[in-house]
Amino acid sequence: LSLGSNVPILNILREAPQLEELSLQRLDIVTGGAVDEIPVSEGTVQLANLQSASLDVYGTGQPHLWSCIQAPEETDLDISFSGYAHRQDVVKIFHAALPQLRCPAYDHLLVGVTSGLVTVHILMNHYTALCHDRTDGVRISWHISPSSFDRRTFLLIPSCVNAARIRLLHLKMVTGDGDNSMLYTFLSAFRAVTILALDTRT
Repeated sequence: LSLGSNVPILNILREAPQLEELSLQRLDIVTGGAVDEIPVSEGTVQLANLQSASLDVYGTGQPHLWSCIQAPEETDLDISFSGYAHRQDVVKIFHAALPQLRCPAYDHLLVGVTSGLVTVHILMNHYTALCHDRTDGVRISWHISPSSFDRRTFLLIPSCVNAARIRLLHLKMVTGDGDNSMLYTFLSAFRAVTILALDTRT
């Protein structure tokens, strides 16, 4: 589905204020898209009962859809970006998800940069060791070309999460020449970590 703005989806969501689960997949929101509407009302959409949201949204020239939705900070959130993401796209996603990324309950952070995909996953750790294959918490992923990984964007991650509360940190990435300084800067932001797993390879 190709939309000219966020408005058609937001108009629908305003009519469902009791929504508990939301899934929007393969949605293009680009200026000039096939479907657009006049806003029913101004401002954001309040979804106070939302428990989980999964958004696979591609868009340029528009605020990220999630930035127009107010949901509890404990909402399980999965945001993926179809196609290659530029720095400004990723910054929009992080900004939109800040309330959930900084949820005080989360103390476990996994960051992966492999095979053209960047994944940031933050969640509440129910165990005493690193966990995998969990679907709760906040998961943000975007595609990159092998030669276009933006290290400035990578270094935004500590400021977008509640770094002082992270106890378990797992970093998996393919590193290149000159990445040592970047890794040191990234890791030094997490001073409360008690369990650390590094899987870096060149």
